[in-house]
Amino acid sequence: ECLILDARSNERFLGITNEPRKGLNNGNIPGSINIHYKILTNKKGEFVNEQKLKKILKNNKIKKKDEIICTCGSGITACNIFFALHLLKHKNIKLYDGSWAEWGKK
Repeated sequence: ECLILDARSNERFLGITNEPRKGLNNGNIPGSINIHYKILTNKKGEFVNEQKLKKILKNNKIKKKDEIICTCGSGITACNIFFALHLLKHKNIKLYDGSWAEWGKK
């Protein structure tokens, strides 16, 4: 009943590239949505404007009423999605700090 947003690269999310940590499976949490954290920022590392952030969420069918869990490889880059959602006034957001390092253990 919640959305899981994964901030890892598309290659890692799809399991095309091996995980950088040993002992982890490749792939993603079933039903999760990949939003690579780098699309949320410009070349200077600043968040893109509000309109672009809203478009990214709209393209992924994410709504303000959704319960959202942000994840990545270790819980760090997921914070980029979490903060972008916060900037857009989303209220029901959580961070899975164990992320793929926990979920993807062999």
